[in-house]
Amino acid sequence: MVVCNTLLHATTTLVQGQDSTYAGQQLYLYAWNDGWEYTKTIFDSCTVAPNGEFQFQFELKETRKAQVTLGKYEGCMFVEPGKTYSVNLPNYEEPSKADLLNPYFQPQELLLSFNNLPKDDINQLITQFEDAFDEQWMKLLKANITPQRIEQAMMIIDSICPPSEQPFMEQYRQYRYALMVNLHASSAPDLSIRTYFLDKPVLYHQPAYWEAFEAIFPHFDHLAGLYDNAELFELAVMQKVAIGDLPLSKLQFINTPINKEIAHFIEKNKETLQKGHPIHLGTLINIQGDSIDSNDLNFPKAYIAFTNTRLNECNAIIAYADKMNKKFQHRCLFLVIFTDESESAIQKACKNIRNKFWFFSASQNTHLQKQFNQTYVPAYYLIDANSTLLQAPAPEPKNFEP
Repeated sequence: MVVCNTLLHATTTLVQGQDSTYAGQQLYLYAWNDGWEYTKTIFDSCTVAPNGEFQFQFELKETRKAQVTLGKYEGCMFVEPGKTYSVNLPNYEEPSKADLLNPYFQPQELLLSFNNLPKDDINQLITQFEDAFDEQWMKLLKANITPQRIEQAMMIIDSICPPSEQPFMEQYRQYRYALMVNLHASSAPDLSIRTYFLDKPVLYHQPAYWEAFEAIFPHFDHLAGLYDNAELFELAVMQKVAIGDLPLSKLQFINTPINKEIAHFIEKNKETLQKGHPIHLGTLINIQGDSIDSNDLNFPKAYIAFTNTRLNECNAIIAYADKMNKKFQHRCLFLVIFTDESESAIQKACKNIRNKFWFFSASQNTHLQKQFNQTYVPAYYLIDANSTLLQAPAPEPKNFEP
């Protein structure tokens, strides 16, 4: 984490407001330096006055997406060098006990509202662009997607929100269009990568770049074709390592300074989950409320799936685990851990499963996320009879044979 100091050729930016529900709260205005949220810059911090007044003042030399954690919420805004912003905050609300016990809890992101914001401000431009983009995006999804329809959609958006002289806005536009181009299945992901990424610099501070990268590159396996763009190639390698498609050892070949810093965090997150790492399942409580001592299970190996009922894959994971436990229980247990806050959602998802013995709620078994260092779902692990990791991550259910 880097504390923001005065920058060369930077100008002072001011963010201020008043909300008495935050009186006495310590607030931090910060920005992520990469789209995977490993490295952070803190612009400024303040303690809200008794009457609710607060102010952030900091030096800035380029447009950034800034965030401030507001209890249950995370306020977002785009800040430009030398600008003054008067912002409104949502009423302060503490995270609930369930939120605090949930390792997947993330404050709800919302775009802050402003007082007297000029029409040409970057926040206004992005909001207007997103409205036009979302409308065309939904139309494309309902149609037979062709390159011609994608090009027409872009032209309509440009007619509503004409290109500007604001570099950040135009970068934002291009990488939203990269996502749109990628909708054409027969040319995806190669066309988007060739058009928007291959010969372009990596835009570490541009959120639209990272959103497009995260959607497009998991389906791209010809990494050798990226060699001429060293930073992009390294990002693609790191993404493959993070999702388990490449071994951790590949991180030793990351050379550019900013990517080496990101690689350090990826390695740190994964280092406790290598093959042979001990897992202490301890006492488990399934969704029926039964307490199970894992030492009594006597399993030859266990396949563990973390999921959430809001995921499209969830129903398939449930059906798969139910089928495999009936067919292969003597060879491998199949355990499903739900990360939902809502117990009713879990019960509803499992209503057609007769044997609910192997289904668990993460909130009832909080030690499991810590054991597996869980940060995302779905995720799959395989452990042996001695509760040590055999595979982390394990193959997806459709590719796993007990």
